Amino acid sequence: MALKTLTTNKKDKIFAQKIEEQSRKCVLCNMPFEKTMVWNESCCFDHLNDKRTENEDSNLAIVHRECNLMKRYNVDYKVRALDWKKHLESQISLSQCEGEKKADTHKQIDPDELDEGNINLIVNKLAKSQLEELLPENSKDQIPYSRILNNIHYLLIKQTGGRGSEQASRRALNNLVKSEYSDYELKKLGRGNKVIQRRI
Repeated sequence: MALKTLTTNKKDKIFAQKIEEQSRKCVLCNMPFEKTMVWNESCCFDHLNDKRTENEDSNLAIVHRECNLMKRYNVDYKVRALDWKKHLESQISLSQCEGEKKADTHKQIDPDELDEGNINLIVNKLAKSQLEELLPENSKDQIPYSRILNNIHYLLIKQTGGRGSEQASRRALNNLVKSEYSDYELKKLGRGNKVIQRRI
């Protein structure tokens, strides 16, 4: 439940986080803040939807004091404020989804309930998760094949109580990097030196 008033304690607590989140710029005028600034001098907290009782992080931003006053009459500022609120809400939703996904990927499973089909599903999910985690969209990194394989095999053993083989891990990883339709590709950099990268 949201606090009815935005306390000084909360302002102090989230000020630095908000400034960095906004790249040290006012979300209303898009102009930078002064370097040696504190929230009660040249800037203040703004309730993005103008509802002062809604003090969730997704409804708060740091703005110049004069911008905060102008927002009451400036339609562009109101639109920018609501756009920023949507951005913050989408970031929070994304973080929650990633947290749930990570928890689901690393959870322990009762080995007695596993058969070969279940193990295949688990190892395929782990391989996909490792590739997405280590090589996110637009990444130009090259990750050693052996590193990703070892990660998958370790997580498989951990989740299945030792029931997963390295061969199953290798097969799952190869399925995701050797297809021409995959977002990932296997590249050889020399004898015995293989890396995985995002497909260009």
